[in-house]
Amino acid sequence: TNGIISSGKYFNGSTATRIKIPRNNLLEPTNGLTVSLWLRRTDVQNTWSKPLWYGRNEVSPWGPYGFEFNNTDDNNIRFHVSDGSQPADPNTGTIININTWYYLNGTFDGSNARIYVNQNLRNSVSFEGPIDHYDTCGLTIGNRWETGQGFEGILDEIRISKFARSQD
Repeated sequence: TNGIISSGKYFNGSTATRIKIPRNNLLEPTNGLTVSLWLRRTDVQNTWSKPLWYGRNEVSPWGPYGFEFNNTDDNNIRFHVSDGSQPADPNTGTIININTWYYLNGTFDGSNARIYVNQNLRNSVSFEGPIDHYDTCGLTIGNRWETGQGFEGILDEIRISKFARSQD
């Protein structure tokens, strides 16, 4: 599948196309985090569709971190971080159109969770953390670890860092 740089990965919304990476402490930051990726949605999204998610997602506060579309509003995405009891969920407030590439960047610097779209800050939420990895099972790309919230589209150039990077 054509990506933004060269080859991207197409996800059809089913569990068959998701990528699961087992739990790894290199993917478990506590006081700083950046998750960035290129995203192109190709269809209407499932409820709470998850392009990228770390940890379980079946009980509140819904997992340590990730990107998800906002409930049934399938054209608005948010960056989620949680301390194990309270989540912070800044959303884009930007329409994520079908067949358009977007560069998403979610950061947590120890006091704020932020979401950027195409290098522009879209939202910031006060959040002191630390990120908690309760009952975590690993990283899932294109869905959640369990089933039922698959992303429909293409992802490319995924990057996870243990500190808050600039919006670039």
